[in-house]
Amino acid sequence: METNEIYTTETTTSGGTEGDFPIAFMRLRTVLDALQINAVRYCLNEPSAATRKKRAAEIEAWIMPVIKEINNRLKEVGGGDCGDGYSNCGGVCVPYRCPESSV
Repeated sequence: METNEIYTTETTTSGGTEGDFPIAFMRLRTVLDALQINAVRYCLNEPSAATRKKRAAEIEAWIMPVIKEINNRLKEVGGGDCGDGYSNCGGVCVPYRCPESSV
């Protein structure tokens, strides 16, 4: 996998690398936005409802291990399951009430 050094190189200053955090955060938001929109496009860009359903399950299977890993790391630093104001909807924490289909 090819990486772009602008997003992987840390610069050390007297204040550490904190000054670079906004750049890293913007990149994370961009990557997450791309994941969301491309997953939705992949799922919906198919006329067959059966294939859209299959693709939705396929995407979930790819993403759930990442969510579980992040949840495990949050637990290690005292993050618990879901934070205040979040709902656990079938293993994913969201800032809204769970849709009935995901309970």
